[in-house]
Amino acid sequence: MLKKLLSITLFFAVALVSAQCNYSLEMRDAFGDGWGNGAQMTVTINGTPSVYTVPDPPGDQNTVSLTVNDGDTLILDYIADAVTPGDNEFTLFDSEGIIVVDSGFSPATGNYFNGTASCPTCPAVTNITVNNVVADAAEIGWTQVGTEIEWEIEVGPTGFTVGSGVVTTATTNPATVNGLSAITNYDVYVRAKCSATDLSNSQGPASFTTTESCPTPSNFAPVTQTATGVSFIWDANGNPNTIVDIEYGPTGFTQGSGTIVQQFTAPFADVTGLAANTTYDFYVRIDCGMGDLSLWAGPYTATTAQSCPEISGHD
Repeated sequence: MLKKLLSITLFFAVALVSAQCNYSLEMRDAFGDGWGNGAQMTVTINGTPSVYTVPDPPGDQNTVSLTVNDGDTLILDYIADAVTPGDNEFTLFDSEGIIVVDSGFSPATGNYFNGTASCPTCPAVTNITVNNVVADAAEIGWTQVGTEIEWEIEVGPTGFTVGSGVVTTATTNPATVNGLSAITNYDVYVRAKCSATDLSNSQGPASFTTTESCPTPSNFAPVTQTATGVSFIWDANGNPNTIVDIEYGPTGFTQGSGTIVQQFTAPFADVTGLAANTTYDFYVRIDCGMGDLSLWAGPYTATTAQSCPEISGHD
């Protein structure tokens, strides 16, 4: 019988701990001189009041953590500044960063919340990070708050609506998301999965941009310029492919309207058949095969030599 009572007591103790969480109260002063003229917040949890204000210094903000249990009564009362009441405001966040109360600017004296605290059974993760980003994958990490062993990672184009992205189930932290598109801006959200039916709120977004799958040339440099040809080189930026498309035309031409030649000498180009004493613009892209092309880079500008140099030094 004693063993049974101990088991029941332990069960309720664990349940009590798991139902505890921290709300956050952020108090701000627009003038940066603190709440020194009587302004204050009174937070009452289960009948026990605590008074908070914005001291000077720092004068502009004070954030306090409020420990609550699921189901606790929570009351928020505010007394306005007696001298400069127009420069204060405050916001109450729940344990997952969701706004419970936002006073707006210059709140009046009064009661702003009288309700019940709610702690999630499946706490949300925090501090989402993105590392090791490549053209088609990224490593997503986070800080675990609960005891879950599974998460959902949702990825989509920057600005996408949660629920419309691509979801990957992860059993490790960090986890790698694959199948991304090169040179694309993404947002990522993460939520804890405590059971098949108990999921936390999605946290995010963390934003990142995938790299090129076929690196683009840069840092063009001259080699030689003759009356009918221009040779130049560039930084391949790690691209080992030798197939290169070169588009050229008179300086200022609109790309897409020039002449395109393909060579197999990257990171070197030798364009011939040019007019003497003429300035050209050159654009370059690398062909990595299977339809994977780098972005166009350029223009690299060079002027061909005269075909018949002027004579100097004669009478």
